[in-house]
Amino acid sequence: MNKEESIAYYSQLAVKAARDADAFTELYEYFFPRVYNFLFAKVQNTAVADDLVSMVFMKAYTNLPNYNQAKAAFSTWLFNIASHALTDYYRSSVNKKRRNGMIYLIRRPAPTLSRRRWPWPRK
Repeated sequence: MNKEESIAYYSQLAVKAARDADAFTELYEYFFPRVYNFLFAKVQNTAVADDLVSMVFMKAYTNLPNYNQAKAAFSTWLFNIASHALTDYYRSSVNKKRRNGMIYLIRRPAPTLSRRRWPWPRK
C-alpha cells in the first residue's frame, strides 16, 4: 500500500470508527506509536507523554463524529489534536510555575536591612 492509499484507507477507517469500536482500535494501534513519538520528542518525559497521548486519543474518540474526511486526512486531524494538547500542556505548566512563584513571593518575608549589615560601605 503506497502513501496515498494508506492515507485514504485510514481516513475511511476513521469515518467507520465513529460507529465501530474495532475500527477505532485499528486506528489506535497504527497511530499510537507515531503520536507518542511526536509528543515525547517535544516533552522528553515518558509520564507526560503517556498522559498527553491518552488525552489525544480520548479527544479523538469523543470528536470522531465531527471528523470530516473532505477537509483533512485523519492523520492531519489527529496530529492537530496532539499539537493542541501539547500547547495546552505547556500553557498550564507555565501558569503553574507563575502561580507557584507568586505564592512563593507572597509568603516570603521582605528582606530587612539593618545598619550593621549594610551591603556596601556607608560614607
